[in-house]
Amino acid sequence: MNLAGWRPLSPASWVIVAVVVFLGAVITAQSRPAGKPEAMADRNTSALAGREVFRFETFGNEGFWTDAMRMPKGVLDAKLTPLQALEAGLLVDIDAVPASMRDALGRELKTDRSPANAPMLHDVKTTVMLIEANAVVGMVP
Repeated sequence: MNLAGWRPLSPASWVIVAVVVFLGAVITAQSRPAGKPEAMADRNTSALAGREVFRFETFGNEGFWTDAMRMPKGVLDAKLTPLQALEAGLLVDIDAVPASMRDALGRELKTDRSPANAPMLHDVKTTVMLIEANAVVGMVP
């Protein structure tokens, strides 16, 4: 690249460039519609609807999970504790857990999680209660 004939822009040229860029930004900003609160409400509604579909829609495959995979009975037959379920990757919807149980489980999760310090996390009955409360994501009671 040959820069022999190149000269830097004069201060007046820089002012012109700055004015053109500024006017372009103003025109662009004015041509855009202002953000509408309804649009945000629509997004929130869509997100909530999507969450409901993810959480509760089975798409007709209940038979597979209850018959072939023996869910949730298979989980109970295997004596799966809440701690094992969490370690295996099952998700718990904390909002679906009854308040008294939520507080107790929260206290136990802050301990070393040993059977002595976290008895509910090692009790299959707690797993049953979580399933019955519809708190285990993807598992229908």
